Amino acid sequence: MLQEDTKALQEVVVVGYTKQRKETMVGSVATITTKDLTQSPTANINNALAGRLPGLVVNQYAGGEPGVDQSELFIRGKATYGNQSAIVIVDGIERDMSYLAPDEIETFTILKDASATAAYGIRGANGVIVITTKRGKAAEKATVNLKASIGINQPIGFPEYLGSADYATLYNEARLNDAKMTGADVSSLNLFSQQAIDNFRRAKGDNSDGLGYDWDYYDFAFKPGMQEDVSLSIRGGTDKVRYYVLANYFSQGGNYKYSDAGEYDSQTRFTRYNFRSNIDININRYLSTRLDLGARITDRNAPGTTAGRLMTICATQPPYLPILVEENSHPQNEEYIQQNSRGMLYGDNIYRYNILGELSRTGYLNEKNTYLNGSFAMNLDMGFLTKGLKAEIMFSYDASEGRWINRKLDTYKDGYREYPKYATFMPIEGSDAYMEGGHYTGAYKTGNKYDIDQTIGNGFSHNASDGRTYIQARVDYNSI
Repeated sequence: MLQEDTKALQEVVVVGYTKQRKETMVGSVATITTKDLTQSPTANINNALAGRLPGLVVNQYAGGEPGVDQSELFIRGKATYGNQSAIVIVDGIERDMSYLAPDEIETFTILKDASATAAYGIRGANGVIVITTKRGKAAEKATVNLKASIGINQPIGFPEYLGSADYATLYNEARLNDAKMTGADVSSLNLFSQQAIDNFRRAKGDNSDGLGYDWDYYDFAFKPGMQEDVSLSIRGGTDKVRYYVLANYFSQGGNYKYSDAGEYDSQTRFTRYNFRSNIDININRYLSTRLDLGARITDRNAPGTTAGRLMTICATQPPYLPILVEENSHPQNEEYIQQNSRGMLYGDNIYRYNILGELSRTGYLNEKNTYLNGSFAMNLDMGFLTKGLKAEIMFSYDASEGRWINRKLDTYKDGYREYPKYATFMPIEGSDAYMEGGHYTGAYKTGNKYDIDQTIGNGFSHNASDGRTYIQARVDYNSI
């Protein structure tokens, strides 16, 4: 049996530049609070909104690595060409919301139809997202809140590919079927022997037993990462002064193995620091003021390679090929071994990229950004003239600055093929040398034009300080 919820109708919702009770609203509006947002432990608040609000479409097109996992938000889908994003209003000012801490948000509201977004005119054609941050409350005793959490982030799952034995069996079958179709001489085909297939089934995988390689590249390259989130807030106030102060630390580790196997740390990593101070002061019965300060620092580290390239290698590299070619006593290999003290990576003209080389020898990228948001507002209650008449003037200043360190190893092209600039090696007779398993004792040749890893780049760019100033004034009249 349905029961009337009169309490919900009395709730106050932020709509445009004012507030209304739900019972008086005619526009299409949806709201959630900080309780809903903190249920999803994610670095980017956009990702915590999926499935939370009716009419809000959340799509994550980014790769999902720490610091580059921002989702795009659309209200009631994509309804136009060009810019299809909703505008975002944080405490009355149009600002970016991506890396706000969930604990500093009081309410998150989306305005979906024309009547709800009328105050924003044509700017609100794609919908409006209105965020209010937490504030102190009158007659509230000071409350200190400490929240700390730690967790593990990892991919939901990877596809399971066949091992070397099954790969070799199906490879033989495919070659034989092709020969039958073309009339080729079956005896001239270079196939895996049954002994090699049997050895692959018993092999450990790294060829330490001499039975051949049998790699699971996803298991080789990926691992769980650690995630930490710590918030400390103080909230309180009197009838005259109310305050809310928050400090937040968030850290998200990466999921790559061997990122520290080189001369530098190329692990994906994202760290965020948030600070907020909201102060409200009642000067007298009619005049009040507020001062809001918000700041955040983001620091992201990533390898010189891309997640897409790593996933491509894992999905396409045959499991029977080595990752590091074995050092042996062949005299032609002596110089190669001396020049590559960290190991000789495997690579040929087909499988040009090496999973270990991508993880540990492609350099690194580091991006650091600083944001400052400040606003000061004066409010005048003109109820002495007409009940419900109010005026506000607000001044705000937003500043941002960033720098980018680019020390990655680029690639080069030879015709239509693209090669890495770290050195790769292969048996002089080609990759077929690994079809029988065992320890290779012959000579090597280079898989690309380098016999030693090239020097990583040394790029640096600085985003000059960007400041924006807003001054806005408004008069509200609400007779309800």
